[in-house]
Amino acid sequence: MQAADIFELDIDVAIGGMDQRKAHMFMRDMASKWNWKKATCLHTPILSSLKASGVRMDSFDHKMSKSDPNGALLLHDSPEKVQKKMKKAYLDPEDPQSPVYELAEHVVFPEFGHIQVTPNPKFGEPSTWNDLESFKAAVMDGTLHPFDAKMGVAAGVAAGLSSIAEHFEANPDAYETMLNITS
Repeated sequence: MQAADIFELDIDVAIGGMDQRKAHMFMRDMASKWNWKKATCLHTPILSSLKASGVRMDSFDHKMSKSDPNGALLLHDSPEKVQKKMKKAYLDPEDPQSPVYELAEHVVFPEFGHIQVTPNPKFGEPSTWNDLESFKAAVMDGTLHPFDAKMGVAAGVAAGLSSIAEHFEANPDAYETMLNITS
């Protein structure tokens, strides 16, 4: 059905996660067979569910998905909701694999170039992290508390989503329409 939709909607660019690659390649094979226009396909990394633990998933069973809203950050989540979800995200200082690190690597660092951590003053001073390796090392050696790391990444993700939140705040009807479409 996905391949048929691409043809029916006359899509020029099909964007999806790596889990959509098989469907997109099928679409391109059919386009060649029937001499139809081929859509260009762009594939993004699959992010693990916020609940995922341990080694980076080899299958797509543990991906971030709107079908599990508590394990996913949604584009229309408010900064408060992002923070609430990130509080429960898996981050073990002894494990180099975490959805928190994936968000840092694929979302926050590319968008902003750094992660700003602002802990409760009782527990430490603000810090800025400019690369994933030093950020991970600080969590792993105890320099940076996992909770503070989660909140720093949450702040970065929320900042990246702020224009969407502002749009829906200014256009509540658009928000309701979006919820009806995605429900």
